[in-house]
Amino acid sequence: MHQLNLVKFDSVDVDDYFSLVSNKQVMAMITERAISFEEAAVNFKKLVNRNKTFQHFGTYKVIDMKTKEFLSSGNIILNEKIMPKLKSAICCYHNIGEKNTEDL
Repeated sequence: MHQLNLVKFDSVDVDDYFSLVSNKQVMAMITERAISFEEAAVNFKKLVNRNKTFQHFGTYKVIDMKTKEFLSSGNIILNEKIMPKLKSAICCYHNIGEKNTEDL
């Protein structure tokens, strides 16, 4: 069984982010297209700024603790519509298409 580590994306992680958003197999399920580096750079800057807004909410890198390999990304999102009533969060994960996630 793999042990995973979640680490918030920071400004130095643009290459890992681009490896996801430029992958046609991954993005086919999300936006139906891979995006250019220029578009990814704009989106990544917004992502990093959002990560600074809250201590625990944001976009995370999923890393294999043993190999230190970047596997995927995940979001812990503040659901502002229900937050006042339920104080809850929604977790979403996006997997790299070529990774075997059955072993995770």
